[in-house]
Amino acid sequence: MDLEYGSIYKLYTQKEEVSLKEVEGKKVIWNKQQNTYYQLGEIGLVIWNYFAVPVTLEQIVTRLMDEFEVIEAECRRQVQSFTEELLNEGLISKLD
Repeated sequence: MDLEYGSIYKLYTQKEEVSLKEVEGKKVIWNKQQNTYYQLGEIGLVIWNYFAVPVTLEQIVTRLMDEFEVIEAECRRQVQSFTEELLNEGLISKLD
């Protein structure tokens, strides 16, 4: 699923049936419905936590640029890519 034009300004949030767990000392996303775990890296965990409340991708990019030394175009591309993965796996939803 490719994010459509303007999707950076849409709101996204974690789905209720998905939660963050610690397994063997590592943070993972657990999809209760599918009983599936997804391991996150450091930045993935930061982005996942942003999705705890409805947030736009533009807000996430702005926060990451404030927190980390990153090039805006690369940050935007990575955030969009990660968001597509989360949407495809059914871990977040886009709010209308």
